[in-house]
Amino acid sequence: MSLIDTPGFNDTNLSDSEILRNIAFILTRMYQRGIRLSGIIYLHCIKDVRISGSSKRMIRLIRDICGEEAFPRLVLTTSMWPDVDTDADSYERAEQREAELASTEDFWGALC
Repeated sequence: MSLIDTPGFNDTNLSDSEILRNIAFILTRMYQRGIRLSGIIYLHCIKDVRISGSSKRMIRLIRDICGEEAFPRLVLTTSMWPDVDTDADSYERAEQREAELASTEDFWGALC
């Protein structure tokens, strides 16, 4: 089993289309070698107050490419929790953002 780490979208040095092209290249090479993709781990920074356009596009792309039957093999997770301010209000807002991600149909809602 292998784990492939790809650059995130909204990268400073690469456009979203370059990143997608790199991912497609890696997946094509895997397929040619008989290696099948068994899952996707999607990371979302919990500090992001808004869901970026590229994040929405990526989720839509995952939904379209993988299909509903692959949803059980998607792991949706939030990152950067140690960077959330330590006061209770900040942590509570971060938890609310995570719940909103899971309940918003245009983002994780359809995948959950």
